[in-house]
Amino acid sequence: MNTNKKFVILLEILVITFLVMSVVSVCGLSDSSADIYAYPSIVNPGDEITVTFSGAPGFELDWIAMYKVGDPNEEEYDMGYYLGGVTE
Repeated sequence: MNTNKKFVILLEILVITFLVMSVVSVCGLSDSSADIYAYPSIVNPGDEITVTFSGAPGFELDWIAMYKVGDPNEEEYDMGYYLGGVTE
């Protein structure tokens, strides 16, 4: 997998997750804006990815998930984490 494709994969993951968190904020379910970051910006299969976030609404079932490129961001995801009510 070339470097550009790896970057695009990570960027797509971040965009999808940020959009989900932002929709919650825009719909009035939260008074804050959401931010999410993942690093490193380029990864290889099996590499560890660190994700930090802030401004999540704080609901028990808020979650962050990662999807394969091209997969719809629906129920099936490769890896996910429920936030358990934390906001950052």
